[in-house]
Amino acid sequence: MKIVSSILPPEELREEVIRDFPEGDFLFFDGIEAAGESFYNDAEVFITYGEDLTEEDIHKATKLKWIMVMSAGMDEMPLKACKEKGILITNARGIHKIPMA
Repeated sequence: MKIVSSILPPEELREEVIRDFPEGDFLFFDGIEAAGESFYNDAEVFITYGEDLTEEDIHKATKLKWIMVMSAGMDEMPLKACKEKGILITNARGIHKIPMA
């Protein structure tokens, strides 16, 4: 499974994710522009903060099945296009619940 991330975490975190989930083929980039063709042609799963995706991006992504938004808010997400293509969207809702309390 090709997992493309437009979030570039520190190297030790990337290595940990790759080690803990060996069945995934992870590619990490600093932004969707850097991901380029890896996103559009190969990504089955896309990890993002959500603000970098457009409706056009969703329509061009040929294999995309799941988007993981690494924030709680999804205001900038092209939700209609994702729904039309049957793409699952999950987010980090509640991630700040305890620290904010």
